[in-house]
Amino acid sequence: IIWGKKEVQRAALLGIGLMALNQFSGINTVMYYSTTILVEAGFSQEISIWLAALCCLAQLVGVCISVASMDNAGRRPTALRSCFGVVVTLSTLAVSFYFESPLWDKIKVA
Repeated sequence: IIWGKKEVQRAALLGIGLMALNQFSGINTVMYYSTTILVEAGFSQEISIWLAALCCLAQLVGVCISVASMDNAGRRPTALRSCFGVVVTLSTLAVSFYFESPLWDKIKVA
């Protein structure tokens, strides 16, 4: 039985944990709603579609760079750089929504 080995259990749990963190980071939601987010930010529908395509292209380039550098730098440093990038990007998005959204004028936070 393969799950009885400690090495396999550790590797499987790390892999599952990384995939869960990837899903919980919310980047898939941001990518899916990127056009809507850009329209809400004030861009026209047509420009928002092009900017969303540019975001998808940037994600593709980032993934390709990560895959290419993984053999040289190793998985752990590549994963840590990726996590740092996700934190910076999502924090910037959150701050921009906080300061620019008209909804914050109507919402009272206790």
